[in-house]
Amino acid sequence: MTINSMRWDGTVNPRVEQNCLLPMAVASRDGVTRLEQDQAAVDLHKKASAAVAAAAALGRFKDEIVHVHTKIVDIKNGDEKPVTISVDDVIRANIDVADLGN
Repeated sequence: MTINSMRWDGTVNPRVEQNCLLPMAVASRDGVTRLEQDQAAVDLHKKASAAVAAAAALGRFKDEIVHVHTKIVDIKNGDEKPVTISVDDVIRANIDVADLGN
């Protein structure tokens, strides 16, 4: 067995955390409110969801989808469950502005 030196230890790199705040600072400097940013994000999620659904209905990109077989490990008891990832779960079709405020 090998040791995975790239294993995530649960901490956030402070430099990454700092850079994540930059877009909000730039937007507020330019007069874009948080609500406007959140609404733009909601609109983009809905457009992306519609585009993915339309492509799937036409059978587009199905040959390019790579199904990834992996496992989920319960951190409390170590139980492993095999799963297959076959869709992008980053696009959230049912998101609304209130969800982004949390």
